[in-house]
Amino acid sequence: MRLVLDKIKRYSSLDCNSYLYQGVKESAHRLISDSLAKFIVNDLLKLGFLDGFPGLGLAVAMSTHSFLVRGKLRLLWRTTR
Repeated sequence: MRLVLDKIKRYSSLDCNSYLYQGVKESAHRLISDSLAKFIVNDLLKLGFLDGFPGLGLAVAMSTHSFLVRGKLRLLWRTTR
């Protein structure tokens, strides 16, 4: 589990820097809504719930990644601009 969290932190930082370089800004509303939408897509629309606990874990991990990318991006825009 620790390895997965480390990878999520590392890749969310890389994605955040990429979005910052592109000039993408995030609102608080999108921070929440996009993370929730990512969970719904992975767990319900892609039928992740049929895999049981592993499917739920993957859906949570993907939505956590989405939340971290947008949260880090929002924080960077607030502190660097």
